[in-house]
Amino acid sequence: MDDFAVNQNYPPPMQDAFSIDTGDYQIPVSPETAAARTVRAQYGLTNILDLPADDIKSKIQGGQEGTLRADVASQIDLKKDADSSAQITKVASDPNLDFNSKRDWVLNEIASRKPTDPASVFEDTFAVNYTNKIYTVNGANPAIPKFSWLQDLISSFPDQTQQYYDLATVAVAKSVFSRQMEEDALEARKNQGWGGFAVDLAKNLSFVYPQIKLRGQVDNRSILDPSTWTDGVTLAQVMDSERLRLYSLEYPAYKIEYKRIMDGLREDNPSIAHEFAHGMTGLTTNETVLSNLMELGGAGPLLEGPRQPRLPPPVVHSPPAPPACSSRPCLRSIARSGPPLVPR
Repeated sequence: MDDFAVNQNYPPPMQDAFSIDTGDYQIPVSPETAAARTVRAQYGLTNILDLPADDIKSKIQGGQEGTLRADVASQIDLKKDADSSAQITKVASDPNLDFNSKRDWVLNEIASRKPTDPASVFEDTFAVNYTNKIYTVNGANPAIPKFSWLQDLISSFPDQTQQYYDLATVAVAKSVFSRQMEEDALEARKNQGWGGFAVDLAKNLSFVYPQIKLRGQVDNRSILDPSTWTDGVTLAQVMDSERLRLYSLEYPAYKIEYKRIMDGLREDNPSIAHEFAHGMTGLTTNETVLSNLMELGGAGPLLEGPRQPRLPPPVVHSPPAPPACSSRPCLRSIARSGPPLVPR
């Protein structure tokens, strides 16, 4: 992660950004998916770019999300470059710094800048804006109650606070990125022809097929690898183990691995791809129980019926609730297992 210095103009990007070929969606997405992504995009771009919600939604729904993401990432990079140039000028003109200190700082600043990743630009800015509330909750808005203990904590332990902030930001970004993957899989499932859907349904009704397809996906482990059979018996247990493996990866590796898995599953079976992504986003308690009962009864996961993506609530002026824990072990656990930090 970059040092997430609080910036009132725009939040800084995730570290080690890289490019995944997002491309344009040739098949327009459903209004529900477009609305959900518009809410997340607009929330993340608060104080960064002023894009009307209708414009965002029309481009996403019209199959131009790849172009939109690339344009937004480019505009954010322009802002980052302008901010970096201003900081370099300020340091270079500081009479209290010697030449070597100025040179080292400038070289480090240039080397640390990386392009914004279009594939996760909305998810990354959402995560940064969400967790940035720890610094802005005690702002000037009189409608927001003051938490003096929080300000005291930040002042007394700035390094530890920054570390926890970084962990939480990555955790939120992973969770929102997983939701994007789930929505993409759902759209592919909706646009599947009846013939292909019937074939996939027949496959998924068996006990063996989902077990074989969903085990060992993370790290591309063979079904003959003993580790794939120590992950659990039911599909819910398998999904828990796969999610722990996936979320334990560093964020750039997490995105690459997630996309590799989804591309492979979606090409073969859009329904099973959606099942995997939904498991990575996190099954509810009721879904876990139902899935286990269906398997024990010999039915596959598709009998649970189609799932709609969980839409986040509309953005309001009051800040989202802070994480439910603040200790290092707790936050590290959240970062590994996929947090319930993002508003459902």
